[in-house]
Amino acid sequence: MKSSRKIRTTAVPILLLYSIIFAAGCDEDKAWETADSKANQSIMRLYIMDKLMTYTVGGTVTLNVGVSSVVLQNNGTDDITINASGASRFTFATRLHRNAAYSVSATPDTGSCTLTNETGTITYSNITNISVVCGP
Repeated sequence: MKSSRKIRTTAVPILLLYSIIFAAGCDEDKAWETADSKANQSIMRLYIMDKLMTYTVGGTVTLNVGVSSVVLQNNGTDDITINASGASRFTFATRLHRNAAYSVSATPDTGSCTLTNETGTITYSNITNISVVCGP
């Protein structure tokens, strides 16, 4: 539910802008319909899709003997608590747009954690290679 609200609130201003520019008389010479403008149409569609697309952040967490749980956070929020020993996959619930920064932190109940690939910037794909290893 949370991510669908983001899409709607992002889509409305973009689609409204699109409608105003091309449906409110700004295209009186019908240039939008000519062969030369097909590239512009494609660019506008890509721009709109780029603003609507979101990506996930996740990876694997390993709790070694002596650590019973860890709380993971992305950008200081979006808590995930892992209670399983061994290796587990995780994905944060909050999806991010392209060019958004992510920064994953881990707080174990005991001991410490080593993180790999924990910071970066979203490009055009989900982040799946974050590694968290916690031990006493």
